[in-house]
Amino acid sequence: FIACYRRDGILSIMDSSFKNLLLDFDTKSLSRPIEIAWCGEDAICLQWRNTGIVMVGPFGDWLNFPYDEAVHLVSEPDCCRIITSRGCQILQRVPNSTVGIRSL
Repeated sequence: FIACYRRDGILSIMDSSFKNLLLDFDTKSLSRPIEIAWCGEDAICLQWRNTGIVMVGPFGDWLNFPYDEAVHLVSEPDCCRIITSRGCQILQRVPNSTVGIRSL
């Protein structure tokens, strides 16, 4: 998959052939994110000043994680590491197997 951030504030996710658009997510921001990183294989993390980190899931669901300090995002196969001056945190989408357990 390929993630592209457009000038109009839309995050577009496409397959590697650029033929199939999988998701258009309106960030409602015209400022460019400081960093974009994959979070596992199907979620994206975007970082803005004064907003923190926004994690966008494969179906357009999103969560905001405010940070009032400088952070660095590192993509991992199953998560995204958030490195700050105070330490390292792991951000991970809830696995489908865990979601399935909650539905029993």
